[in-house]
Amino acid sequence: MFNYQKISLMRKFLSFLCALFCAVGMMAQPGGGGDDSSTTSPDGATYTLSDGSTVTKTSETLSSSTADYNVVQVTNGTLNLESCTLTKTGDTGSSGDESSFYGINAAAYCAGSNAYLNINGGTITTNADGANAIFCYNGGTIVATGVTVNNTSRRSRGIHATGSSSSKIYAYNCSITTNAETSSVIATDRGGGYVYVDGGSYIANGRKCAIVYSTGDMTVKNATGSSNNSEEGEIADIEGDNSITIDNCTFSCAGSSRGVMLYQSGSGDADGYNPVMNISNSTLTLENSSACFCEVSTAVNATLNLDNCDITIPSGQLAYINTNSNWNNSNTKYLALNLSNGTYYGSVDGDNTATTKVTVNSGAVWEGSIDNASNISSGDTVVVNGTWIMDKASTPCVLIINSGGTVYTNTYNLDYCTITNNGTLDTTSTGVSASVNGVPADKNTDGKIYNIAGQEIPSIQKGIYIQNGKKILSQ
Repeated sequence: MFNYQKISLMRKFLSFLCALFCAVGMMAQPGGGGDDSSTTSPDGATYTLSDGSTVTKTSETLSSSTADYNVVQVTNGTLNLESCTLTKTGDTGSSGDESSFYGINAAAYCAGSNAYLNINGGTITTNADGANAIFCYNGGTIVATGVTVNNTSRRSRGIHATGSSSSKIYAYNCSITTNAETSSVIATDRGGGYVYVDGGSYIANGRKCAIVYSTGDMTVKNATGSSNNSEEGEIADIEGDNSITIDNCTFSCAGSSRGVMLYQSGSGDADGYNPVMNISNSTLTLENSSACFCEVSTAVNATLNLDNCDITIPSGQLAYINTNSNWNNSNTKYLALNLSNGTYYGSVDGDNTATTKVTVNSGAVWEGSIDNASNISSGDTVVVNGTWIMDKASTPCVLIINSGGTVYTNTYNLDYCTITNNGTLDTTSTGVSASVNGVPADKNTDGKIYNIAGQEIPSIQKGIYIQNGKKILSQ
């Protein structure tokens, strides 16, 4: 006869060892785990649908306090939850990977190509380690509309898809808040997934959290949100051959390192080295004066497309390409930064492992610099189809000014290896109009202090600020 108590103790001991090894291993991404683990299915659920039927529950209250159980679990069939209340307590007894990758201990769980979960209204509350709120795995499909989510404990994401690109979550006008570390609000993890979000509010309050974290393909539009931890709170992170599209959103973050990151951690959570992030028609605000807007921190060929965006960066650093010691990766890193339809402020800097290409498209203005410290790769390129107004000395290796493009050196030194000039290189004008960076001309001599977005600020901050009609750089 089996001794179930001994088996249970042995399982917990093995889980402890796995967690210990993960803790001392390679640092992974915000919202994710480390090494793989063995348990891939939750132990059970308060309510399970597995017979292929269609079931509707209306205004019901369902809960689970059992470790590694789900509240509702769909593996075959269609479950409709109408104005229901789900509550998950009971910390996971498994490793963080098992909850992050496989949905162990999640509240609402949907897995498999014949599994469908529709959540319309209602609330989901989790207060347990590893208790993701809405979890889609290995080909399941979830539609969440007008759902309110509040997660209290660590490793508890709001919307989370893993296991396959066919794992799909569609969320409309939801209100989701996470409150502890490693709990990104809108996320995918190992194996990837597809997530589409339209409308709603998405807030992360813990460290190592992003509003959007992608190891898959994700679109977020018409949403508001913030990541509020001053140590490690970010707007969006993307790893590997994956994508994030953000459109018509208002997001902010308080983290001291960066606003967005494109990278490959080497943890195994995402394959490839070609992350692509598209941000359009959005207002993005960094609150920390030490943070760059974009960091490329490992050996990837990253692409960041900014179109009609209003970005506030107190540090004055638009992009930083470097070897981040968290991942010990000293290979060459590349960023293609494409600026369209708007005015963008800040420098593009990096260490000696970095290469970048900045393209200022027609209709865009870039007030910034490249290679001010002259330590990025000799392959750095600036292509100007719109307007580049230098705010510091710059040393691109390749400068291309196409027809219709204009570069104002603005009294700063400009060095290059080669130049192709079919536009205008103006070494005498500033390129700055009487209305400086959105500050009306009648306020340019009032002694007040404005940031580069034209917003009045109470005191001088690190970075670029405006006073009496002049741009001033504060180190």
